[in-house]
Amino acid sequence: MRVYFTGGGGKAGRHAIHHLVDCGHRVVNGDMVPLGEPGVAALRIDLTEPGQVFNALSAYVGFDELEPGTDVPRYDAVVYFAAIPAILVRPDNETFRINVLSTYNVIDAAVKLGIPRVVFASSETNYGICFADGEVNDQISGLMEPRWRLQKVARWSSRQCFASGSLVSPAMRYCRTLSAQSSTT
Repeated sequence: MRVYFTGGGGKAGRHAIHHLVDCGHRVVNGDMVPLGEPGVAALRIDLTEPGQVFNALSAYVGFDELEPGTDVPRYDAVVYFAAIPAILVRPDNETFRINVLSTYNVIDAAVKLGIPRVVFASSETNYGICFADGEVNDQISGLMEPRWRLQKVARWSSRQCFASGSLVSPAMRYCRTLSAQSSTT
């Protein structure tokens, strides 16, 4: 498969990229910091800029793809691991802005370009959990979860999602469980 990976320079991203390459996939790492991994194409990109994201997801990866008359190959998947990984690195509003815009731009471009798979896993700063104070109150489902519990799930998820060999993170399973519980009550 031809895979566009964001955030491959991070702790979890490095392991995921190694796994994808070991499985024989062609991987492009789009990140502000190059990974420097042999066999992995690197593209320095600002994910908050929608034009850069759209262009990156519709561009050639290497010279071998420049065969006349074959058009630009489409990506088979986008794996999104990019984020400012923690609070207190930048002002909270800047962390939130960068993470939300980046997420939106990647998903929007993937949908518009017809990329059939988007795998999303990221820092708790992308989910907004770390910005909450007290209990998180979901007005739609009526669920109330203490902030510490959601943070614990997010931290556990980031450590365990690759140990389990699954590309669906435990945090996502937890969220699905909460959604299922709220729809039955």
